[in-house]
Amino acid sequence: MSDLKQTVGFLHKVPLFHGLDNRHLEHIAKCMVERDFPVGHSIVTQGKGGEGFFVIVSGKAEAIRELALLDDGLRTA
Repeated sequence: MSDLKQTVGFLHKVPLFHGLDNRHLEHIAKCMVERDFPVGHSIVTQGKGGEGFFVIVSGKAEAIRELALLDDGLRTA
């Protein structure tokens, strides 16, 4: 989504943003950074710092939690 009008059009379809007018959606669109991730690539890792959130335009993502009981790692729950 390279142009502002196209991005705002997409944001109108995102349930989280329902009720926002074009001015607010344009502000959000200007703050967005488009990223592509290869299949199987982790988008975020639990326990690491994060800022913002992701809106998936195409494809799918899965949330996975590993428990220390199962993998001898740090506790995640």
